[in-house]
Amino acid sequence: MGDGLLLYDTHNRLTRFNRQAVEMLPAIAQFAGKLPVPFENVMLAVAEEFGTSSTAERRARHLARRQETLFRKREAFSFESRLKDGRWLRFSMSPTRDGGAVDIITDITALKQAEQRLRDAIDSLSDGFALYGPDNRLVLANRCLYELTGHDPNIVKPGISHDEIVEIVRQRRNAFWPNVDHDDYIQALHAEQRNPTGRPIDREYLPGRWLRSVRHRTADGCTISVVTD
Repeated sequence: MGDGLLLYDTHNRLTRFNRQAVEMLPAIAQFAGKLPVPFENVMLAVAEEFGTSSTAERRARHLARRQETLFRKREAFSFESRLKDGRWLRFSMSPTRDGGAVDIITDITALKQAEQRLRDAIDSLSDGFALYGPDNRLVLANRCLYELTGHDPNIVKPGISHDEIVEIVRQRRNAFWPNVDHDDYIQALHAEQRNPTGRPIDREYLPGRWLRSVRHRTADGCTISVVTD
């Protein structure tokens, strides 16, 4: 199955769609021979396929974002959503040269399943594991990392920068050991993150708990951090 395509005119009305779009979102088939159709009607027609995640409030927010981003600012945007039957779709929306817009729908179910298998495998590790992107922001971390470090997963979560995490570490160490200079340890964390050497950093991370952290650079510029008790 290829990508689904939905073409909209300058008034945000559906003017054309392909077979793949119908295969992904069967409710669209009802508009055959009835075009053009306002986007609001299309959104309402496919709402059932998204189950409880499609509420009137969310549809209103999406319509407002679409009007502002696609038709006023003329900027592209995308999002991913899970259907009630378990499939995952990615919606990529872009403005067209004639003032309209095109929506590309991609089935990413296999990708999401592979990502979940990877997360399950990482969570099964007995060591703490964290993956940072090339921008040094956290991409994912396993349960063991939170157990070892005591980080709050609501704060240390994907998107947070390594510098922000290190600042949390500094504040925590200052609370436990207020009369100790922690600069050497903090600087070592920063230096090893910038240029990973694979050399271990050992330190009493929490009172009575010593942790070893080792970092490695991946071929695509990401950084892997492994933490061991």
